[in-house]
Amino acid sequence: MLRMEPVRTKTSLASNKEDGYTLLEVLIVVAIATVSLWVMPSFYLNVFPNYETRQFAKSFVSKARSLRQKSIATGQVERLLFNEEEQTLITIFADFNQLDGTNITLEPYGPSSIRNQLAFYPNGQSSGGLITIERGPIIENITVNWANGAIKIEDKP
Repeated sequence: MLRMEPVRTKTSLASNKEDGYTLLEVLIVVAIATVSLWVMPSFYLNVFPNYETRQFAKSFVSKARSLRQKSIATGQVERLLFNEEEQTLITIFADFNQLDGTNITLEPYGPSSIRNQLAFYPNGQSSGGLITIERGPIIENITVNWANGAIKIEDKP
């Protein structure tokens, strides 16, 4: 005769334990994350001190390129003017603001160089020059080729 016995399974300690984290574990993780987020901005500012100046230079190059394109499209000479005494750009762009503590200078060169201004001509050429953006110890140089009007930020060694 066949006997039927109930099937017994082995129980382990893990099956009695609930899944999840304790309140203490969660609080430790939150505390570590808070300290990390508090320390990181100052770390990034020390590691990348020229970030704001570099972004300003990129914005300047973008605006100057659009001014060059406008000159080609309209057939009129377009100019960027610089205030040599205050070392600032006399802006013609409504949405372009110079950073506080930034000095901008222009060293003109090329056959048709004019002091304190950078001109873009309808044929794509420009008066050419070296624009220096200086903010504290950070210096960004932008070259404008007089022959073809190309504008670029110089790479640092």
